[in-house]
Amino acid sequence: MSQSPSLRGISAPQLTPFHTDGSVNYEEYTKLTQFITKAGIRGVFVCGTSGEFINLTLEERKKLLTAAIKGAADDTFILFNTTAMDKADMADLFAWARSEGAHAASVTAPYYHPYDEAALVSYFQEASKLSGSLPLYLYNIPGMTHNPITPKVMQQVCDTCPNVVGLKDSSMDFITFQEFQCLDLPQGFELITGNDAQVLPVLQSGGDGGIVAMAAVFPALCQQLWDHYQAGHLDQARQVQKQLLQLRGLVRKVMPIMSHKKMLEMQGFHMGPPPASPSAPSLLRRRLWWRTACGPFWATAYDQLWLSLVRSIGCHHPGPHPGDSAGDRGGDLPLPHPRRRTVAGGGAGRADAPD
Repeated sequence: MSQSPSLRGISAPQLTPFHTDGSVNYEEYTKLTQFITKAGIRGVFVCGTSGEFINLTLEERKKLLTAAIKGAADDTFILFNTTAMDKADMADLFAWARSEGAHAASVTAPYYHPYDEAALVSYFQEASKLSGSLPLYLYNIPGMTHNPITPKVMQQVCDTCPNVVGLKDSSMDFITFQEFQCLDLPQGFELITGNDAQVLPVLQSGGDGGIVAMAAVFPALCQQLWDHYQAGHLDQARQVQKQLLQLRGLVRKVMPIMSHKKMLEMQGFHMGPPPASPSAPSLLRRRLWWRTACGPFWATAYDQLWLSLVRSIGCHHPGPHPGDSAGDRGGDLPLPHPRRRTVAGGGAGRADAPD
């Protein structure tokens, strides 16, 4: 895999598919990577928030990186989330990233307990040492960690950690993003938004791109925004941004990640188990209880979401049959096959969760 120079542009935080027994479906993950990169996306974020890293074991996270690299186009930039609350686990993930050929790693702030700015700076400095020769992107997602990476923290980390080369900002606050832009950052430092709703404003303000959930579901559409902007076609870029806003609003009427997965299922991918009987033995398997608890409700909610999506952005592209291969899945925004009324696997996320 040849190294891409940076994360500039649109990148996709991949969603994680599962088998019916709760195990990770690595083969489908590779197909998803192929789907994303064949659409023109040249950055893939492995095991981020949309990838449900918090619900995965270390071994599962490692195998997902391998699966992504297997499916990625040769010029794809692979970013691997190495966040862990145990130093040995984080070191293990960094070592795996280097050995597998990831281009860079990413870490969030620590979560669960609150920390002051001095502690956060120390934490990121330690992560930088563990990263070693691997470029490191900080990941600001205070809605989940409850420990924001403030501009002050960012400046101190950049002043002391030369291998910190960028920041994914999922604060959902455009003013915060602009405050990062006002810092004295190293030459080539990349500021990336994690908010589907702010991609075009970020680019127009001088930002470097976006790692946004919709790029993992409708990659060709998201790539169009970048291409139009780079070509100076602002009216077309605004139209795509409007579509992303509509899609984002529909997703949040149900629940992020779960609804993203349903959209992928309607494009022919197999993202997880359908609703199961509460008495089924599989419910005793790890992680399955939260995937099946709300099955009947979500089945109706997802159908309503998809009909709203079709009506709001005018989809006319017939979707593939569930048996179609990944290579025949065609373009974005297909209509659902009438027999597909299952609920996508995975249930992480809240209706108000950050991207």
